[in-house]
Amino acid sequence: MKAAAVAVVLVTLSAALGGCLGGGEGRLIQTGSSTVLPLAIAWAEEFQGAQISVSGGGSTHGFNALLSGEADLADASRLLKGKDYVSVGGKDEWVNEDGTASRPVNGVLPVKWAVAYDVVVVVV
Repeated sequence: MKAAAVAVVLVTLSAALGGCLGGGEGRLIQTGSSTVLPLAIAWAEEFQGAQISVSGGGSTHGFNALLSGEADLADASRLLKGKDYVSVGGKDEWVNEDGTASRPVNGVLPVKWAVAYDVVVVVV
């Protein structure tokens, strides 16, 4: 039995999240990784009085939605990459090797929070 690669499951949170929630709408939009989706749904169910929209679509979709201002939270099962920044008008060099951003793009500076670990094991 060999253990395969261990992927860190991340939730990327906009530093301006508080501002997003205080704008009068009171709605939180969370989208991204289908790996993280069951956790996101469980979190939303814990806050039934809040207006929380949860959807999947993949890590890249989540990053694009967050960095373009279409989402408040991006669920991701991989680190942020330079190409995620480039796709929304930023520069590759604004993303560090550890998946953190050195500067905002479109007014958003994502912050990563590891919330779980995903392990794949191959059994022969």
